[in-house]
Order: sequence, then C-alpha cells, then structure tokens
Amino acid sequence: MSFFKKYKIEIIIIGLALLTRGIFFVVYLLKFGGAGLAYGDTSLYVRVAQNILEHGRFSILENAPFLPDSYIAPGYPFFLSFFRIFTASLWPIGLAQVILGAATAFFVYRLGALWSKRIGLIAALLFALEPTMAFWAPVILTESLYTFLFVLALYFLAVGLKRPSIRAYLFSAFVLGLAALVRPGAQYIFYLFAVFSFVYFVSVLKNIKKTWLYLLMFILIFNITISPWLIRNYQIWGKVKLSSAGWYILATLNGHEYIKFWKYFPPAKAIDPPAPQPCSENEDTVWNFDCEDQNKNYIKAVWRANPSAAIAVHIVSLAPFFMGDGYMNIVRAFWPEVRPPGVLFGARNLAGLPSVPLELSNVYALVFWLGKFFWLIIYGIMLYGVIASLKDKERALWILLFFGIIASIALPAGAIAYARYRFPVNPLIFLMFAYGVDHFFKKYKRVV
Repeated sequence: MSFFKKYKIEIIIIGLALLTRGIFFVVYLLKFGGAGLAYGDTSLYVRVAQNILEHGRFSILENAPFLPDSYIAPGYPFFLSFFRIFTASLWPIGLAQVILGAATAFFVYRLGALWSKRIGLIAALLFALEPTMAFWAPVILTESLYTFLFVLALYFLAVGLKRPSIRAYLFSAFVLGLAALVRPGAQYIFYLFAVFSFVYFVSVLKNIKKTWLYLLMFILIFNITISPWLIRNYQIWGKVKLSSAGWYILATLNGHEYIKFWKYFPPAKAIDPPAPQPCSENEDTVWNFDCEDQNKNYIKAVWRANPSAAIAVHIVSLAPFFMGDGYMNIVRAFWPEVRPPGVLFGARNLAGLPSVPLELSNVYALVFWLGKFFWLIIYGIMLYGVIASLKDKERALWILLFFGIIASIALPAGAIAYARYRFPVNPLIFLMFAYGVDHFFKKYKRVV
C-alpha cells in the first residue's frame, strides 16, 4: 500500500488546515505586512523575547533596569526568542504557527479516531475549516502554540488510558506541563487530568494495584516540568506559582464589572462598594507578585460585599465566550471601512448589555446571523451527542472531562471573554459534535 493511500485522510486534513490558515497568513502579509500579525498583547511577548536575547532578563519593560516579570508565563516568549535569533520579522513565527495549526488538526483526527474514524474525520475537518481557527492561527499570540500542546497532551492521555500505554500516559503529563508554561491555566486542566485518570483506572481499567503508582508518576512529571519556573518565582518573590496574572486580571478587568452589576443585583443592605487599593505608584510592578496581595484582597472584598453580582458577571460572560463575534472580527480586520453594527462584540462593559441596540446593516447582518446560526447547529448536535454518550460509561467519563476543561477556561474569564478565548476548547466542542453526528448516522442506519 502506498504512503498516500495509507495516510490519505491525514494528508487531506493537514492539507486543508494548511490551506485555510495559509490563506489568512498571506492575506495578512499582503494587506498589512508583517505588522498585521501583531494583535493585543503581541508587543508584550515580543518585548520579553527581545529582553531575553539582548539583556538576558525575562522582563516586560522597555528600558533598564529591566525588572523581572511574573505576569507573563515563559513558554511563548522563549518560543518567540528562538525565531528572533535569526530575524526580527514576525512572519516566520506566523508561518510556524500555521504549521502548528495543521499539526493540531492531525492530532484532533487521531484523538477522535480512538473512538471511530468518522468521529475523528468530522472533528478534524471542522477544526481545519472553521474560519476563526484559521484567522487567529498566524497571529502572534499564545493560541496556536497552547492549543497544539493541549490537544497533544489530551491525545497522549487518551492513548495512555484507552490502549493502555503507560509511556503515552506519562508523556501527556510532560506535554501538559509545557502547555502550563505557555498558559498557566493549564495547571487546572492538570488537576482534571489527574482526577479523571484515577477514576478511569479504577472504574474502566479495573487496575487498582498500579493506579497509585501511575498517578504519582504523572503528578511528578508535570511538576518537574514546571518546577524551573516555580523555583525562579520563589527565589524572586517567595511565590510558588507560575504567574501573577490571575488576581491582576480579576482586579483590573473584572472588578469594576462586578460593581457595575450591583444595579441588577443590589446587595442585601446598602453599602459602598470596596475601592481598589493601589499597591505602588510604580507602574512597572503593578502586574507582578508585588501587588498580588492587594489585588486579591480587593477582589475578595468585592465578592464578599455582593457575591450575586460577581457570579452574574461570569455567567453572563458565557454568552460572548460561546456565541462570540469571531466572524465579525474577521470582517473588521480586513474591511475596516465597513460600518460596524451597534452590537456587543465582547464581554467588556457587560453591565451595559441591555442598552446595546442590535443595529445590523450591510455585510455585518449576514455575517452576524450566519455565525450565530452555525454555532447553534454545532451546539445543538453536540448536546445530542452528549445525551447519547450517557449510555456508555467510558464515553460519558470523557464527556465529563471535556466539560470540566471547557468550564475551567470559560468561567474564570469573566469580562474579558470573547470568541478568541474559546480557541483552545473548540477541538473539544468539535469532538462532541462529531460524536453526535456519528451517533445519528448509526441510529439512522439501524432504522433504515
């Protein structure tokens, strides 16, 4: 059998993923040049990479004394610094991320194929062709690298437990550790992996004797992988943590939204909302561990004063997270001259949501409604697949893991959530959608 015949599906999936991501990559370069690949926090990552190479310091600052940074995790800046050894241009990084996107599509297929080739094919085709996945792939942000590492870790976890293969199972801990060095939120996925694998060993594999040994090795490998950065942060700030971003983001981007929601969820007794306490006049340290205690105390005070309003922010933010404006982002990026609609694009200013008019005109109307219709179909068939999976204990466990991972990313985001934040969990949504389609075809065949 020829190589192409043997790996025809994989070659087609990789080719389609390269094509869609390559189209956006080329259009970015033709329309905006290499600078078009920069977005949002790109400048921060590039600056840290530059400081690593030029000054040997992991710092977010533009000028000396290049104080150490604890806000940004090290994985992506080191990824960028590798390319910047050879060139200051951004396009080689974007091209590498296009390739990573194609590799991720391959592993989405292989992951789904552990249940059936049809599940793997449907999920991988969706991942390869879905426009926002292709749109964000070459942009100089953590999405492409993190999603590749996350899907790879999940694939090795599935191989390790379903075959079973102890080497694959333990390798998933190492890869997930690398993912946590790119985005610290992966450490919460690690806890889900550990609990899930314990339940799987006991309830599915019935392998109680080796369960504790394998689980201990899994925990050890993950923590060894992230330990150099934990040690570095402990030596500088006395904190055994990967990043100071969590409390800083809650305090600066979510705190005022919690308070805005007081008009919808008034506290039990009239009180003034807590005021943020600046920890330092030095703006170079406000996002570091130096200010973590102040940020933490402020957010805790806001939550204690009115927990209902704070919870509401995170619940309401699920709307832009799952039904966000990814397709309108594409229109805005490439056709900025088209008048945008008066509709909420992200979760910022959530408290103003009821007053935002739905004014849609020209191409935006079509893009907006087609996008919502497409994702409603995805979620509808996904939920059908979830319900169908409950009859199978092993698949139901995997569905629970998927929902746990989605919740660990969706719920903490709060007011900063929008379609891009869904990027890493789209493969899970596509896999559950594919299971729904697969189950429907099997049921239809039986009926016919």
